[in-house]
Amino acid sequence: MLEVTIDKLPGGDASRRTCLARITLTHTGDGGDGARTYAVRLTHTDERVRAEVSADSCRTYRERDEQVLRLVHRALGRMIGEVGP
Repeated sequence: MLEVTIDKLPGGDASRRTCLARITLTHTGDGGDGARTYAVRLTHTDERVRAEVSADSCRTYRERDEQVLRLVHRALGRMIGEVGP
């Protein structure tokens, strides 16, 4: 499982940290031909982020030769409706 957290730090002050979004990516065990399937869930969201999200959960995939940032990029695109199903 992977977790991506997006925090706001007003004025760069970590003591005033506010979570804007928390997204979990869980490998489902499915996949074939080198691709792995992931379930993506928005587990925490601030109202400032809610307006941008078109889906609280979706599925995505990771090719064998892709690194984690490519997976996160694809997941975020799907959550905001920029990448197809």
